Amino acid sequence: MPQPYKLFTIYAREDAQYLSELLGQLRPLELAGRIKVWSDREIDPGVEWEKEIVQKLDTADIILILVSSAYYNSVYIHEVEIKYALSRHDKGEARVLPVIVRPCHFGDDPIISPPASAAYRRQAGDRPPALARARRRLAGRSGRCETYDRCAASGGT
Repeated sequence: MPQPYKLFTIYAREDAQYLSELLGQLRPLELAGRIKVWSDREIDPGVEWEKEIVQKLDTADIILILVSSAYYNSVYIHEVEIKYALSRHDKGEARVLPVIVRPCHFGDDPIISPPASAAYRRQAGDRPPALARARRRLAGRSGRCETYDRCAASGGT
Protein backbone atom coordinates (compact mmCIF):
# COMPACT_ATOMS: atom_id res chain seq x y z
CA MET A 1 0.00 0.00 0.00
CA PRO A 2 1.40 3.45 -0.91
CA GLN A 3 2.29 5.89 1.83
CA PRO A 4 -0.46 8.41 2.62
CA TYR A 5 -0.07 11.95 1.37
CA LYS A 6 0.92 14.30 4.19
CA LEU A 7 -1.33 17.39 4.38
CA PHE A 8 -0.36 20.49 6.35
CA THR A 9 -3.07 23.02 7.18
CA ILE A 10 -2.55 26.77 7.36
CA TYR A 11 -5.40 28.68 8.99
CA ALA A 12 -6.05 31.68 11.20
CA ARG A 13 -7.21 31.00 14.75
CA GLU A 14 -10.47 32.79 13.97
CA ASP A 15 -11.15 30.11 11.34
CA ALA A 16 -10.77 27.12 13.68
CA GLN A 17 -14.39 26.08 13.08
CA TYR A 18 -13.71 25.81 9.34
CA LEU A 19 -10.66 23.68 10.04
CA SER A 20 -12.81 21.37 12.16
CA GLU A 21 -15.34 21.07 9.34
CA LEU A 22 -12.60 20.40 6.79
CA LEU A 23 -11.05 17.73 9.02
CA GLY A 24 -14.47 16.06 9.16
CA GLN A 25 -14.67 16.11 5.36
CA LEU A 26 -11.19 14.62 5.07
CA ARG A 27 -11.63 11.95 7.75
CA PRO A 28 -12.79 9.21 5.35
CA LEU A 29 -9.61 9.67 3.31
CA GLU A 30 -7.56 9.39 6.51
CA LEU A 31 -9.41 6.27 7.59
CA ALA A 32 -8.71 4.75 4.17
CA GLY A 33 -4.99 5.44 4.70
CA ARG A 34 -4.76 7.79 1.71
CA ILE A 35 -3.89 11.00 3.58
CA LYS A 36 -2.54 12.13 6.96
CA VAL A 37 -3.68 15.61 7.94
CA TRP A 38 -1.68 17.72 10.39
CA SER A 39 -2.61 21.00 12.06
CA ASP A 40 -1.01 22.97 14.86
CA ARG A 41 -3.69 21.54 17.17
CA GLU A 42 -1.45 18.48 17.40
CA ILE A 43 1.46 20.32 19.00
CA ASP A 44 2.00 19.01 22.51
CA PRO A 45 2.47 21.41 25.42
CA GLY A 46 6.11 22.22 26.04
CA VAL A 47 7.18 21.51 22.46
CA GLU A 48 8.92 24.31 20.56
CA TRP A 49 5.93 25.09 18.37
CA GLU A 50 7.82 27.01 15.66
CA LYS A 51 10.25 24.12 15.13
CA GLU A 52 7.34 21.68 15.00
CA ILE A 53 5.52 23.78 12.41
CA VAL A 54 8.60 24.08 10.18
CA GLN A 55 9.30 20.34 10.48
CA LYS A 56 5.73 19.47 9.44
CA LEU A 57 5.78 22.05 6.62
CA ASP A 58 9.07 20.55 5.45
CA THR A 59 7.59 17.06 5.09
CA ALA A 60 4.12 17.93 3.74
CA ASP A 61 3.10 16.79 0.26
CA ILE A 62 0.09 19.13 0.10
CA ILE A 63 -0.37 22.39 1.98
CA LEU A 64 -3.98 23.45 2.48
CA ILE A 65 -4.54 27.16 3.09
CA LEU A 66 -7.88 28.18 4.60
CA VAL A 67 -8.38 31.65 3.13
CA SER A 68 -10.41 34.38 4.84
CA SER A 69 -9.97 37.96 5.98
CA ALA A 70 -8.47 36.59 9.22
CA TYR A 71 -5.90 34.67 7.15
CA TYR A 72 -4.87 37.93 5.48
CA ASN A 73 -4.63 39.62 8.88
CA SER A 74 -2.14 37.10 10.32
CA VAL A 75 1.46 38.31 10.17
CA TYR A 76 2.86 34.91 11.22
CA ILE A 77 1.01 33.07 8.47
CA HIS A 78 2.41 35.38 5.79
CA GLU A 79 5.89 35.96 7.19
CA VAL A 80 6.63 32.31 8.01
CA GLU A 81 4.17 29.67 6.83
CA ILE A 82 3.24 31.05 3.40
CA LYS A 83 6.81 31.97 2.49
CA TYR A 84 7.99 28.50 3.42
CA ALA A 85 5.07 26.80 1.68
CA LEU A 86 5.61 28.73 -1.54
CA SER A 87 9.33 28.03 -1.46
CA ARG A 88 8.61 24.28 -1.30
CA HIS A 89 5.98 24.63 -4.00
CA ASP A 90 8.34 26.50 -6.32
CA LYS A 91 10.95 23.75 -5.89
CA GLY A 92 8.34 21.12 -6.75
CA GLU A 93 8.51 19.58 -3.27
CA ALA A 94 4.88 20.26 -2.29
CA ARG A 95 1.66 21.64 -3.72
CA VAL A 96 -0.35 24.52 -2.31
CA LEU A 97 -4.16 24.28 -2.29
CA PRO A 98 -6.14 27.36 -1.22
CA VAL A 99 -9.67 26.84 0.11
CA ILE A 100 -11.71 30.04 0.47
CA VAL A 101 -13.73 29.57 3.67
CA ARG A 102 -15.08 33.09 4.23
CA PRO A 103 -15.76 35.97 1.87
CA CYS A 104 -12.69 38.15 1.47
CA HIS A 105 -10.89 40.17 -1.17
CA PHE A 106 -8.31 37.86 -2.71
CA GLY A 107 -8.21 39.24 -6.24
CA ASP A 108 -4.71 40.68 -5.79
CA ASP A 109 -3.30 37.60 -4.04
CA PRO A 110 -0.72 35.89 -6.29
CA ILE A 111 -1.19 32.63 -4.35
CA ILE A 112 -4.82 32.32 -5.36
CA SER A 113 -5.23 32.25 -9.12
CA PRO A 114 -8.69 32.79 -10.64
CA PRO A 115 -9.11 29.10 -11.61
CA ALA A 116 -8.25 27.91 -8.11
CA SER A 117 -10.46 30.48 -6.45
CA ALA A 118 -13.37 29.54 -8.72
CA ALA A 119 -13.01 25.91 -7.67
CA TYR A 120 -13.03 26.57 -3.94
CA ARG A 121 -14.91 29.84 -3.50
CA ARG A 122 -17.40 29.84 -0.67
CA GLN A 123 -20.70 31.48 -1.52
CA ALA A 124 -23.00 32.75 1.22
CA GLY A 125 -24.20 29.66 3.06
CA ASP A 126 -21.91 27.45 0.93
CA ARG A 127 -19.22 26.54 3.46
CA PRO A 128 -19.88 22.80 3.65
CA PRO A 129 -20.02 22.41 -0.15
CA ALA A 130 -16.77 24.40 -0.52
CA LEU A 131 -15.04 22.11 1.97
CA ALA A 132 -16.60 19.04 0.36
CA ARG A 133 -15.28 20.19 -3.03
CA ALA A 134 -11.80 20.42 -1.52
CA ARG A 135 -12.13 16.87 -0.21
CA ARG A 136 -13.36 15.58 -3.57
CA ARG A 137 -10.44 17.27 -5.31
CA LEU A 138 -8.02 15.65 -2.90
CA ALA A 139 -9.60 12.25 -3.42
CA GLY A 140 -9.46 12.71 -7.19
CA ARG A 141 -11.46 10.88 -9.78
CA SER A 142 -8.91 8.09 -10.03
CA GLY A 143 -9.09 7.27 -6.34
CA ARG A 144 -5.66 8.78 -5.67
CA CYS A 145 -4.97 12.16 -4.13
CA GLU A 146 -4.36 14.87 -6.67
CA THR A 147 -1.87 17.63 -6.07
CA TYR A 148 -2.36 21.18 -7.23
CA ASP A 149 -0.28 23.78 -8.92
CA ARG A 150 -1.39 27.09 -7.42
CA CYS A 151 -1.41 28.69 -10.85
CA ALA A 152 -2.88 25.84 -12.87
CA ALA A 153 -5.61 24.25 -10.75
CA SER A 154 -8.63 23.36 -12.81
CA GLY A 155 -11.90 25.14 -12.10
CA GLY A 156 -14.20 22.11 -11.81
CA THR A 157 -15.52 20.38 -8.72
